[in-house]
Amino acid sequence: MNNANAAILAVANQTSNKINFNGDDAIQLVKVLDNIYINIDSIEGLGQNPHAIFDTLHLDTLDQIGIPNVTPGNGGWTVDNNGSTKNSTLIRNYGVSSGQSDWDCGKYQWQTLAQDNVTDLGQHQNVCEQLLTNDISFSFSNPTETGTNPKYFEFDVIVQANNSSTYFDNCVLYLLYNTNAFGESIVFNNTVTITRGANFNSATYIDPNLYIADDSTSVMRLPFGTDIYGTSWNRTLVTTTPNTLLHVKIEIQNCNEYSLISFIDTNASGLPLSMFSLYSLNASDDPNTIWNVYDNTFYLNDLNQELCPPPIITNMLPNSITSGTNSVLTIQGSNFGNTRGTSQLWLCVDENCSFTITYFDYIDYLSWSNTEIKFIVPSTVDTLDILYHYKGVGSGNVFVWRSDGVTTVPNSVSHLEVSYANKNRSIRNYTTAYKKVPMRVIPDYGDTTKYFYLDTSITNSPMRDIAVRTALRRWSCNTFINWAIKDTIIAQNFEDNISVLYMDDSFHGNPLGRTYFPSIVYLCADDNGDTIGYFKDIDIGYSRDFNNVGETWLYDTSYTQNLLTKQHDFFAVAQHELGHAHGLDHVNDTTDIMNYVSKMGPVNYYNRLDIYSSPDAVNGGNYIFQKSQQIHSCSGITQMIPFLPSNCSSYISELFNNDVHLFAYPNPLNDVLYVTYNLNRSAILNFTMYDYTGNKIKQINLGKQNIGSHNIKINVSNISSGLYFLSVKINNRVETIKLIKM
Repeated sequence: MNNANAAILAVANQTSNKINFNGDDAIQLVKVLDNIYINIDSIEGLGQNPHAIFDTLHLDTLDQIGIPNVTPGNGGWTVDNNGSTKNSTLIRNYGVSSGQSDWDCGKYQWQTLAQDNVTDLGQHQNVCEQLLTNDISFSFSNPTETGTNPKYFEFDVIVQANNSSTYFDNCVLYLLYNTNAFGESIVFNNTVTITRGANFNSATYIDPNLYIADDSTSVMRLPFGTDIYGTSWNRTLVTTTPNTLLHVKIEIQNCNEYSLISFIDTNASGLPLSMFSLYSLNASDDPNTIWNVYDNTFYLNDLNQELCPPPIITNMLPNSITSGTNSVLTIQGSNFGNTRGTSQLWLCVDENCSFTITYFDYIDYLSWSNTEIKFIVPSTVDTLDILYHYKGVGSGNVFVWRSDGVTTVPNSVSHLEVSYANKNRSIRNYTTAYKKVPMRVIPDYGDTTKYFYLDTSITNSPMRDIAVRTALRRWSCNTFINWAIKDTIIAQNFEDNISVLYMDDSFHGNPLGRTYFPSIVYLCADDNGDTIGYFKDIDIGYSRDFNNVGETWLYDTSYTQNLLTKQHDFFAVAQHELGHAHGLDHVNDTTDIMNYVSKMGPVNYYNRLDIYSSPDAVNGGNYIFQKSQQIHSCSGITQMIPFLPSNCSSYISELFNNDVHLFAYPNPLNDVLYVTYNLNRSAILNFTMYDYTGNKIKQINLGKQNIGSHNIKINVSNISSGLYFLSVKINNRVETIKLIKM
């Protein structure tokens, strides 16, 4: 209108000369859907009804003030709660981006100022509705499984808007779920719980558990919004940042399924469901009078998650590992469970995996999470019954058994190698002071050597006597443990602080040998402050005879004789039992002298068990002896002095069988190590030298060597004093020579 306020005329792009308006009239903003242009000022001859021409057109009402064809009376149209269109200037509320064709709703989009007050003209810079919409999206997030019996599937419903101008008012969601996994009618069966998200957890919003319902046996109706019975409201602003609207917890009925949860807008019969979402422009608007429908509602994703997936091991380190040495095994993977609860690791027992240990002591577990387990590999397990609790972990497959009964499936990385085991004894079981104490080797009281006595049942047989003495000296030459034979005695297994080796009349071949430790273990602290234990009395018995009269002992110590049918290797058993006296427990490596089972013939000589073919047992003995050197404060105990013979060549430097005779000298070393060997048949030879920590120092690959005598020199002038190992690989057999440089 050309008589409008000058400020309005200054910003108007079109004015009318023929339309007059007062506060009693209704005004509509319409869009002509017909493809024509109308100039209002050109309408003439239409009498007092300028709308007549519009009655012939297709119109879309975009906005209006008042109600057409209704007279409001002298007071004008009511605006908001206390304003009027009469004698007022109307200004749109901030943030309103679209008009209303319903004045009952539209009157709340305006505020009234004094007549001709246009000081705020142009304050809104809103984008037209076709460019700006109020959209909302719902999605699922943070799926997880909790509980043990029963187990639950939990997830969040996330809400997010395309702008930050709307306050969440109300919605109805329909969730479709897998009835094979969760059962039917989960609301009726009380197997679902809904909680409000942290930012929606106020009296403004209803408790969703009061209104959820089964829309069908596989669809849950989930209404959530403002409480219309409230007296005041403080809605949550929905922004472009994802926000947790609801948290859903459903009891799992069958773990062998997928969740298959999705938003759905049709029911099982194909009929449409009334999913909707509403908002308000102000946090405190009365939901009974003010609400707006979001322009677009998006449902972004489904939850198709495998329920109760089995634990998966993807890595174990270190591998190999030792037991009873406080070594920590780290198992990495997924689906282990967030906490251990009653979950367990399953590992092989150290008797050739004759059974699986399925329940370990709680002190064996350092930590447990869904992706990583830290476990102290034990050489003794107190949860086993009295017949087995001195047994420990051996090489074999590792399983994670979850408290819901689901276990890992073995794969290429779940096999654990346990190279050697240090004997432990448990003290103060299941108290706050409960611990597993490693055993150390000590000399006799007031001495620097540990002495053994030989019973006459051994000394009366020259072959037994030689085998036992040779076995004892082999350990001394390989690990420098200071053992010696004291005297002949008539004694067997008694706790008398005298260590005796004897032939036992009660074994009858089962067992072949047994090492007895006293019931009393002595404790003290080593130089590092760690609790260690030791025994003063160690007795070893060997079976004198066999139940099967056809079985016999082979006493050969030269490894030139085969084990014949039903023959047992006395020399190997003697070395094995002395390994226990050294503080070693069993391993599952069938080629190791500390393997649980001694081979019975027929066995070829080169497959007989021996310290020389047992580098892990030697390493374990070295470890225990070196740790035993760190004892200086135990009452009445002196330190064992290492056994340092001038030449152990006849025991550790000469490797002989029917194929090769090899001699390495001098030992202790000077600047050059000489190796002389004679081959009775062609063989492939390789030499590798390691230091005590396992670092490779030198490697010499000789390749195929012909029959006859050979000599090589190895320069060792640049290596420092200490212990070294010369690994000799002859075809597929590996022999280890222990060397020392002073």
